Amino acid sequence: MLTNAPEPPLVLLVSMVGYRTERLELSEIPHHLSVGLTPGDITSEEIEITASPTLHDMSQSPLPTQKIDLRRIEKANQTSLLDAMRLMPGVTVPGGTSSGSVDAFNPRLQGLLSRHTLVLYEGKRLFCHDGTGSNISSVPLLLVERFEIIEGASCAIHGSDALGGIVNIITKKPASDPFYAFRANYGSYGSAETGAGFGAAGPAGSSYILSVAQRSYEGRYDAESYRRLGASFKFAWKGFRFNGDYSEGSAGRTNPEDFWNGISEAGFSYMTGFSHNDLNAYFNNYYRTYGSRSAQSGTAELRAESHIARSFHNLMLGGVIRLNRFERTGLSLVSEPFYGVYFEDDARPAGWFNLDIAGRADVYPVGGLQITPKAGFKLKPGRGLSFRAYVGRGYRSPSLQERYEELVPSGSSYKNGNPEIRSESSISLSAGTELAPFAFLNISLSGFYNSIKDMLVPQPTGDSLNGLPVFTSINIPRAYTWGLSPKLRVEGGPLWAEIAYTYLRSRNAETGFPVDYEPTHTIAGQATVEYRGSGVSLSGEWVRGRTHGAGNRLPDYALLNLNIFASPLKGLQVNLGAQNLLGKEIEIYEEGSVSASPGRTLNGGINLRF
Repeated sequence: MLTNAPEPPLVLLVSMVGYRTERLELSEIPHHLSVGLTPGDITSEEIEITASPTLHDMSQSPLPTQKIDLRRIEKANQTSLLDAMRLMPGVTVPGGTSSGSVDAFNPRLQGLLSRHTLVLYEGKRLFCHDGTGSNISSVPLLLVERFEIIEGASCAIHGSDALGGIVNIITKKPASDPFYAFRANYGSYGSAETGAGFGAAGPAGSSYILSVAQRSYEGRYDAESYRRLGASFKFAWKGFRFNGDYSEGSAGRTNPEDFWNGISEAGFSYMTGFSHNDLNAYFNNYYRTYGSRSAQSGTAELRAESHIARSFHNLMLGGVIRLNRFERTGLSLVSEPFYGVYFEDDARPAGWFNLDIAGRADVYPVGGLQITPKAGFKLKPGRGLSFRAYVGRGYRSPSLQERYEELVPSGSSYKNGNPEIRSESSISLSAGTELAPFAFLNISLSGFYNSIKDMLVPQPTGDSLNGLPVFTSINIPRAYTWGLSPKLRVEGGPLWAEIAYTYLRSRNAETGFPVDYEPTHTIAGQATVEYRGSGVSLSGEWVRGRTHGAGNRLPDYALLNLNIFASPLKGLQVNLGAQNLLGKEIEIYEEGSVSASPGRTLNGGINLRF
């Protein structure tokens, strides 16, 4: 029943997060009214899916979160997903400057290793990887709308792997309004990237998006060269959706490594009373050949979730069944099932207080039954001031690749599996405060601590192949990381700028040696000045105190990138950029004195959207 309504005629707008708003014209006030809502995009500036199936208001989250949207990515002229991650203060991207030559997505959070960062694509795990990071070849850069990052153990919702946190890649959803996009970039060392996309309304109220893309890089030498081809299709009709992504490519010219990757998802969302429900099936298959060897890995997942908003509670209940499989030359197919149930309550009993409690129970092939809870709160005692705190348990079951892979190429070494390794677990703590004294200014300070039991680290086997060492993984009893990170953000008029300093300590508790690569001091930021669609964007990082192996020191570096952009026509952006302006040679942790940087490079291109 409608109460306190004005005299008719009147217009009633009915809306809910995740659904299209319905407009009703009423000539009289009905005694009972039933309105059906159609699932749609979430368009609010604040309410987003922040690496959790539960709908969250990012400004109220007790967890350290951040995002980077399409505007920032394009203004900085980032041509790969990994390069875009470099714009995120507090996120470590191994390898220093961009060469555009890798598709291994390996961001690190809170001083932990890349395998402790769970990478999601539309909330689904990019599970198939080859030991150097999650494979993102099938994610269409052209359609990426934003990244969402949550820092700290997040296994209470997503299960294994999220000891350090989560990166969620969000792409454009099908809609009835026509959508056209094209991008092309060309740069030094034969770096080339093009993509085109189209979306519109389909028959019977459906909508779709199609996109294709290619990316190639000649590099400084044969081993750096690569090519990638990809296609994506998204379809939505009422509560149904289907997404399919495919990519293939090769790396190297003399002895190429080839891969094929297919991802598909089908889902259905519907309402029952106060509950928003979602059923989902997801498949990811990755096949790779290297020399005379080949390997294939994949995952199949079924998930069911219900979201219930009652009083000041935002509840979510879910369950998942997942099957992982792996096979390679000389090893027949091995597979493992996973089972899990989870819940989350994002409660806001008062406008100044938010409480988030979640927990998950999983049965793993390695480790058996595991319980991973988390709890956090955010307190806002006054205008523009807030405090938050969080504690959670993380867990990671070793992948089939880590246990059974054999002589897999990895940069300047090879990797062997170890079937005797144990699962990793952690306790994660974080706290922080945020102050926004003015509408254009935001200042924050965050601190964290992670204690990891049975952490996996690489160890040389003593063998070699083609003159390169062979590594495997072993467990160490305990490691820890802790750090502090102040951030400053300014946004007003033609200026947008963000800068952050991170102090990090990560140690093997048994030997006292640092965890590989993690720098002690990092300053990272981006500043953009824009007027009527044209301007300049400057981004960079200063890194000091990197190590590898038994505390071996790597050189410090400073990285500075510049992009000049103009918008001569509506929807068109023209870019001219220079990367690594200082021309630094940057050595990566795993390869010792081998440079990961092609030095100073130039690139130019266009982005077209309308």
